[in-house]
Amino acid sequence: AVLAALLHRERTGEVPGYTEIPMFETMVAFALNEHMAEASWGAADTKGYARVVSADRKPYRTKDGFIGVLPYSEDKWRKVLGELGLAHITEEAWFKNPTERSSRIGELYGMLTGALPARTTAEWCATFMRLDVPHSPVNTPADLLRDPHLAAVGFFETAFDAATPMRRNLRAPVLFGGLAKTADHPPPALGEHTHEVLREVGMSASEIEAAKPRRTYKG
Repeated sequence: AVLAALLHRERTGEVPGYTEIPMFETMVAFALNEHMAEASWGAADTKGYARVVSADRKPYRTKDGFIGVLPYSEDKWRKVLGELGLAHITEEAWFKNPTERSSRIGELYGMLTGALPARTTAEWCATFMRLDVPHSPVNTPADLLRDPHLAAVGFFETAFDAATPMRRNLRAPVLFGGLAKTADHPPPALGEHTHEVLREVGMSASEIEAAKPRRTYKG
């Protein structure tokens, strides 16, 4: 919204004035958009988009963790159901009809819930990769620290000197083409910049030396 206002001013010379970004309306626009199908056509109420509100549309438990998988089209569902030994479902009249299949999507998601605990997350990832079905393992924080993609793109900064105990930090996720990356600064050690700050406010070296605490507190 801020960039849009600045671009409007740049193009027209007109200052757009106050730009309001209310939190509630923003979240409603983000969350309700998928559920507007019935309400958009005049329905007084809506039960929500069946694909989204299904209790079984969620990360699925595997033998050793969780995985997210989304076989959205009829073709993807045919591949997945075939892999699960449920190919006969694809011959049902309701499955072949997109509207009926959508209205009973919870049943299909439920089949995933029941079947996926039989294999490990890695095994299912390999299977869904072979079937060309969108999927992703559910990562723990420890998994992310070991993630090969994050390592390959240099997401974790590690070039810190011995003056700080920090050994790993997150870089900004946004990159700009043609601009060199600059490493973030670690938090300073206690008192690391005291002399520098005092010099900036005009204190002399003797005044800084005299300002050093002389008492030792014990407790």
